[in-house]
Amino acid sequence: MRTARVVYLAFGLASLTVLSVATGLTPSAARLGTHTQLGLPACGFLSRTGWPCPSCGLTTSFALAIRGRFADAAFVQPFGFLLFCALLAAIPFFLYRAARPVVLTRVFDVDRTFTICKGVLILYLTVWAVQLLRL
Repeated sequence: MRTARVVYLAFGLASLTVLSVATGLTPSAARLGTHTQLGLPACGFLSRTGWPCPSCGLTTSFALAIRGRFADAAFVQPFGFLLFCALLAAIPFFLYRAARPVVLTRVFDVDRTFTICKGVLILYLTVWAVQLLRL
């Protein structure tokens, strides 16, 4: 159970850290490139192809959503907004489970986790395809 407590607490603190970082970022007016404020390079995919990569706009979306600009966040990067909402909802779950842990295999069943990951990947790529069609 101690391992479960540590894992839940780590996920909860990591989620809080992501949201804390987002509060310190100024959303880019160009809807892309907010991540460069973290010292990261500009998107190589975008510079080579002229098309946004699947992750373009995620940081901007988080920076907008943390400020309550939900419609803007969803427009800039719909998957980023969904990810923000999921992360926000997960924080209380992880912290609650850190206080009252259950065996990890009951929560993170391998088959269920794999199915969820496949669904998230399909959603991620679908949102990217829609964004490319909007160009």
